[in-house]
Amino acid sequence: MKKITTVALLGVFALPTVTLAAADKSPVRFFVEYGIGLYSDSETKFKESGFPDEKSRASAFNDSGAVSVGVDINGVQLSIMPRYAKIDDVSVTAIWLNAVVPLIYDVQALNGIIPYVTASAGWIRFSEDYLDIDESTFGYAIGAGIRYWFNDNVFITGGVGYETMKFKNINGSPLSMEVSGFGLRTSLGYRF
Repeated sequence: MKKITTVALLGVFALPTVTLAAADKSPVRFFVEYGIGLYSDSETKFKESGFPDEKSRASAFNDSGAVSVGVDINGVQLSIMPRYAKIDDVSVTAIWLNAVVPLIYDVQALNGIIPYVTASAGWIRFSEDYLDIDESTFGYAIGAGIRYWFNDNVFITGGVGYETMKFKNINGSPLSMEVSGFGLRTSLGYRF
């Protein structure tokens, strides 16, 4: 899975350099976007040497919202998205770097509907008070979806994504935890 994610990330980050040469030259523009999770389904795996692996699964129809800000270069959007969530004694802090690449550059071709692919990489900090866990790691995400442009500035997005992150040697122990799953998200954005 690690090789597939790395290849997907490299492909999405390399694609803008190929497509920008062919696209019309337009100015660099900035944008802001607010997104929420509609549904998520994740699996957490716990591994410790000498013990059987354990799994838990969680599904939810709501998620915390997140704001991302970034730059739009001929339709290719690069952004940063800080996130924070706290449930009971567990908190997760993350900073994601995102790339969104449209598959079609002509907004008029499909009446404002643009399919896209996306890739993200981020730093994640997981804290749990009861077991005194405070660990950080890197995570990766890939996804695809559809973006509708109301005009040259305002857009709405709907898509599906897959995230994965792995915490090794939690608190110096042989315990590791891997969290991965799919999610449906929507967002509203404004390009300046």
